[in-house]
Amino acid sequence: MAIARFLNWTVSVITPTVEIAQTRKIMIYEMLAVTMLAILVIIIIGSYTVRRYTKPLDKLIEGFSSIGKGGYKQITADGYAAEFNMMIQVYNDTIRKLEEVHTTLEGAADLDELTKVYNRRSFEKMLDIIHSEIEAHSLSHVGMMVLDVDYFKQINDSQGHVGGDEILKNLAAVIESVVGARSVFRFGGDEFAVVLRNSTDELIAAMAEDIRSRSEQVLNGYTVSIGTAVYPKNAASVSDLLVLADKALYTSKKSRNKVTAYENN
Repeated sequence: MAIARFLNWTVSVITPTVEIAQTRKIMIYEMLAVTMLAILVIIIIGSYTVRRYTKPLDKLIEGFSSIGKGGYKQITADGYAAEFNMMIQVYNDTIRKLEEVHTTLEGAADLDELTKVYNRRSFEKMLDIIHSEIEAHSLSHVGMMVLDVDYFKQINDSQGHVGGDEILKNLAAVIESVVGARSVFRFGGDEFAVVLRNSTDELIAAMAEDIRSRSEQVLNGYTVSIGTAVYPKNAASVSDLLVLADKALYTSKKSRNKVTAYENN
């Protein structure tokens, strides 16, 4: 209790120290709670802002990383800040163009430049696919033929490489007309291969004879020799067919303008 004297009066004031202390504590707790709430709000807003602006950057980094691995991954612009839409759109346009160029180059790499039929690289891919189909029991028979132009060196010597190239293009067209474009492969020089799924002995023999006959008519008097082999009759695996068909071709080359089917000993 505090006592003050004024003009001979005595005034007594009772100060509730306990209540003041409790009020002070409550105010301190409230201030701490408000401060913590403010900090929490700042953290949430900061996290949202950082996430909002860094997520598209993360996606772009991920997309560019996929390009380095041979992938072409486009990014959806939904849910991102409007200022990133243009950036993402430019990225996606670039990805589409790169994918188109890659597809074009890959297709060109699989084709023979002169004859426009598939090349040896494509042939190896085809054998891998066929092997997988056989392993999966979705393919049971495969026919293969190997052929080349008789006396092709003489054509180049007498007509030059331009004349030889014309013969090869005409031969490729003949083979395609008989077996279809997806089955024809040029190994190089004047040698071609044909791969036929689910082909019987009779079918591949008939197609080979058709190619030989047509070539005789359209190659300006030049002819072709052909060797054939079939799986599983002649070989235990498709990888052996090329060797066996090539052996049959060697037999045909002895007399030329002939089709020879490989026969097991």
